[in-house]
Amino acid sequence: MSSLDVDLTLLLRKEILRLQEELAITFIYVIHDRDEAFSLATRILVVEYGMIQKTGTVREVSEYLSRLSDDSC
Repeated sequence: MSSLDVDLTLLLRKEILRLQEELAITFIYVIHDRDEAFSLATRILVVEYGMIQKTGTVREVSEYLSRLSDDSC
């Protein structure tokens, strides 16, 4: 959704969340935007170079990515 304007992006996010709740199903959503992933997900899988690096809740993955960022400084 990165190429969409802000209003349309927000509208689509709301619609995705509404559908997920209404249908009570799991969505697999491939995204490269961290903020967008955190706003839509309850669980996240991080893949790098074709290998799973981390799975967990938004909070767990956020903490993991923060530690990685701190370690690279």
